[in-house]
Amino acid sequence: MKVEIDKLQKELDYTKGLQQKERKRRREVVQELEDFKKRFNSLNASMSNIHRRLVKKGLIEKCEINPMSVANGSRSQNKSFHHSKTRNSRIYSQFKSVCDDSGDSSDSLNSNSDEESD
Repeated sequence: MKVEIDKLQKELDYTKGLQQKERKRRREVVQELEDFKKRFNSLNASMSNIHRRLVKKGLIEKCEINPMSVANGSRSQNKSFHHSKTRNSRIYSQFKSVCDDSGDSSDSLNSNSDEESD
């Protein structure tokens, strides 16, 4: 009887030790996740600021969707981008003409943007 009690006590102590380790690891994982979320939000804000500045300077055009929504995983806003075949083909043709052009790339961009405005 005494042997059984000692055996059960050892099992209980071992189980308590495992539970303590598990709780400690869980707290560490939660802390790591919170740190990751903070870093992600900081990076997301930086990317948004950079995007806003590039649009303001006219280096890039404002998109139909916010590029940051892709990083945030917003699927409802992404659908319009993926299903916009005419927009995608227009962008591809502009990109291709810029890459194929042996002359000044800014001239080909300007000529393509003039055609679109008509």
